[in-house]
Amino acid sequence: MPQGKLYIIGTPIGNLGDLTARAKEIISTVDLLLCEDTRHTSKLLQHLQISKKLVSWHQHSKIQKLEQIKQYVVAGLQLGLVTDAGTPGIADPGGYLVQELVKIGCEIEPIPGVSALTTALSISGLPTDQFIFLGFLPHKKGRQTMIKEVVASKYLVVIYESVYRVQKLLTELAVAGLAENRRVVLCKELTKMFGQVIRGSLSQVQQQLTKEIIKGEWVVIIEGSHSANK
Repeated sequence: MPQGKLYIIGTPIGNLGDLTARAKEIISTVDLLLCEDTRHTSKLLQHLQISKKLVSWHQHSKIQKLEQIKQYVVAGLQLGLVTDAGTPGIADPGGYLVQELVKIGCEIEPIPGVSALTTALSISGLPTDQFIFLGFLPHKKGRQTMIKEVVASKYLVVIYESVYRVQKLLTELAVAGLAENRRVVLCKELTKMFGQVIRGSLSQVQQQLTKEIIKGEWVVIIEGSHSANK
């Protein structure tokens, strides 16, 4: 029996019209769909008018769930992996799953789609030929070390941050001495009706980030010291 395959399927980060025809085709043909939140993915399937078995895979999934998925692969099933928004495996629990399935020889095929990372970079207005992506910073251990590395970086840095910690992150950058000539861009809910982009120096961005607009997941882009000093 041929071994199964895992499709890494990019899904919209806001506007459902951004789903590709190929992604819809693969979602409709796989045997089951692995997803971060079954409730969230169910809404996408309803929009697409597709009925599909869903199996959850998230950051709290246990080793038993991984073994179950491996058995699906061994049994020859065609699996699809989606995240709540964007491309699976980038600052996302899907990355670990791919690592583990590669170890057992599972074929992995990408179905490219939208990513919050590249979407934010494309409209940042900053030089993006070289950058460092740090994903979500640790909440405690090692966080301050990484903050210092961001401040010292000669390259543009991209960070994902939650609604609960984005103000804290900006304060930490200020305390660590991020220079005022380093431009900062904050992006949230891109491709949605109320998407927002805030640009300016660190202090200017802090002033614009009011309680009314803070809701949502943020992409934080910090200009590198090299381009800021040109």
